[in-house]
Amino acid sequence: MKSLIYPLFVFLLFFVVPKQNIYAEDIKNYSLTIEGMTCSSCKRAIEKSVQKMPGIIEIKVNHQTGKGIVRFDAKKTNLEKIKKTIEGLGYKVLKYEEI
Repeated sequence: MKSLIYPLFVFLLFFVVPKQNIYAEDIKNYSLTIEGMTCSSCKRAIEKSVQKMPGIIEIKVNHQTGKGIVRFDAKKTNLEKIKKTIEGLGYKVLKYEEI
């Protein structure tokens, strides 16, 4: 059994797991100010919807402060698409700044 694990791991690593070529210059980090969040459900809705988008690496939102941070691959998405997704949920992106 033990002798089968390594070949299976190698197979999965090189043939099944999709390769992503993400370069540092393609990674963008933005801080966001979001209006309209009132509870943790609002936070989860934004994070869940944005995380599903292609190219999103990470999003963290705080409903108490109305702030968020998003990290994404600029070759796969852009800030306008992210804002559109958030605003499609009924929230408003008031301000954003690259960090």
